[in-house]
Amino acid sequence: MEAATRYQMAHDLSPQDALVYAAVLSHLTQSDAPQSCFLNKNSKDFDDPDLVEELNTYNCRLLSAVVGVCPACGGLAWSADGGVF
Repeated sequence: MEAATRYQMAHDLSPQDALVYAAVLSHLTQSDAPQSCFLNKNSKDFDDPDLVEELNTYNCRLLSAVVGVCPACGGLAWSADGGVF
């Protein structure tokens, strides 16, 4: 909860968004995955250059737009900066 409060004040996030962001960062610091993605349809709250930069330090990309169905797996295809994953 302390981390969420810090993120809320530092990045002007709502309490709910700060809690989500704190949980994502907590997971990233405990994970040994070589690459991660933060999938979120609410781009207006999380598409902040400072947040994106911090996620990038953990090799994590913010993907915020569902753009269709992935032809390879049938799952949702997400977009970041116009690119499709």
